[in-house]
Amino acid sequence: MPEVKLELDEKAMKKLLEKFPGEPIDKAVEKAVKESISTEKLAGIKELEEEIESIHLVIHNLQRIVTTTGDLLNSYSQVLNDIRLKLTELIGKVDDLESKVNELSAKLGESKIQAAPKPEAVPHEARESPRERSKERRTSAIEILKKQKVMFEADLASKIRNRDAFFERLRRDGALVLSLTDQRVAIDPEYWQDFLSKLKGLDTNSEKEIHEVLGKVGSELLKALSKNALAYFDATKKRWVVLLE
Repeated sequence: MPEVKLELDEKAMKKLLEKFPGEPIDKAVEKAVKESISTEKLAGIKELEEEIESIHLVIHNLQRIVTTTGDLLNSYSQVLNDIRLKLTELIGKVDDLESKVNELSAKLGESKIQAAPKPEAVPHEARESPRERSKERRTSAIEILKKQKVMFEADLASKIRNRDAFFERLRRDGALVLSLTDQRVAIDPEYWQDFLSKLKGLDTNSEKEIHEVLGKVGSELLKALSKNALAYFDATKKRWVVLLE
């Protein structure tokens, strides 16, 4: 072991002997050196712990910012969907009013005696009914469905009053509308085929794996079908069976 020589003044010697009473001077010096090194190590560890705590705090703040931003985006998206649905309902009401106006006009026209000469007939091809004029606008409901893939009546209860007309309009425009025991569900036809195709590849009823394959929308749809006995998992054949394909 290497030897180290230290020159201590009388004051330093006195402090060492007071701190380590009964110890020879060389042992007292050795203990003092070891204690000093240990203290430095502890100080370094404490500094590292403080830095780690600071990093954890930064990560926590970043996670909170990400969560808040996601919540804001989701709320804006929901507001836009609500506006689209309200717009669709208004368009439906306008269509109904136009039909009633046309019926009244036809009845009034039949009851009146026209003294003036009849105007020149307009070719049938050139005529455009109110329904034809509003055909493009009515597609907004089906466009929303194409974007959302699936619409549950329970989610629309507070947004659309005349839900019967709404779902009937979707059905006329080509949507698949299922009447379950507790609600109606509108499904985009293309998504329905994709849903069935993915479901055929599932050989498990694990919720985690179902969500990974079908996603949130598909998982909710499968739950609704299973709840209404329209789909079940055959444990023997290890495959899903849909009873309305």
